[in-house]
Formats: sequence, C-alpha cells, structure tokens
Amino acid sequence: MHAKCADYILHGGEVPAPGFPWDSLANAKPEKKLGFDRDWNLYDYKTAWLKVIPDAYIDSTPGEITIIDFKTGKREYKEIKHSQQMQLYSAALINMYPETKAVHTELWYLDNPGHIHRVSSTATRLTGIRGRIHLRADTMLNDKELKPKPSKSNCRFCNHNPTQGGSCEFAFEE
Repeated sequence: MHAKCADYILHGGEVPAPGFPWDSLANAKPEKKLGFDRDWNLYDYKTAWLKVIPDAYIDSTPGEITIIDFKTGKREYKEIKHSQQMQLYSAALINMYPETKAVHTELWYLDNPGHIHRVSSTATRLTGIRGRIHLRADTMLNDKELKPKPSKSNCRFCNHNPTQGGSCEFAFEE
C-alpha cells in the first residue's frame, strides 16, 4: 500500500484508497530517506545518528511543513506510538527548513476511509522535545540486555501471549 501511495504522489493515476484528499499531495515529496546527526543537522543517511523516512511531506507554504504518514491495519492502541513517530519526524524536519514556524502532521488511516488525525505544533515546541528524544535514543542505544516490557497493550496481539495460544514467561498478567 505504501508503494501505491508513493507511486500516486510521483505519477498520479488511480487513488490508492478512497476518501482522502489525494490532490493535496501535488507538491509532496514521497518516502525520502533523511539522516541527521546528534545536533539535528542533515547528515549522510547511511551513517546518521537519526534516520527518518516520512511517507510524504509538503513544504510549499512559507514557514510551514505538513508531514503525512499512511497507516494500515488496526488503529486502536497505537495512537500514542503514531503520535510519537510524528513528533520525531517533525522535530527532525524543522532543521531542514530554518524558517519553519509551524508543523502540521496528518495520519491517514487508509483502512478507514476519510479518517485523518491532524495535529499542529510550533517549531519552538518541537525543538523543546528533542531532549526527551535524546534520552529515549540513548537508553535504546546503551541497552545491553533488551529485556521485554510486558504490558496489557504490548502483549495484547503478541503471538507468544498465552491468551493467543503461545507461551511467554514475560506475558502481562492482571
């Protein structure tokens, strides 16, 4: 589905999913690999500290960027994860455009025609969350044990969950 969306952005044609404003993507850049160093400056993607690949972004309005991510599958229990992903993309892309004052994000839930979750943030706020992103990244990069983090949400659809017919010593129990 993501390939169909990128192809539509590049070449037009048949819309990948009904009910979305596909014509608004006329100036979008699809699936561009972007790398950044620890100071959030553009960097070679292959060796970057941070790598992001937004499904699409538009920078056609002076001082504003719109970032779009196409989602398929279940939306429930993933809103926080999706929002954090969009914050990460937003915090990274504002460095590409120093004149940016506002970033708009849109999550297009393609399996649910017309459902778009929109959020807007200021560049100042996004710059402020970079410290939290650094902490999360440092925690992940320095983790030597990779211990599981069971929770009701994390274990709900896991194939190893005993309620799903699997076996897991770490499974969440109420």
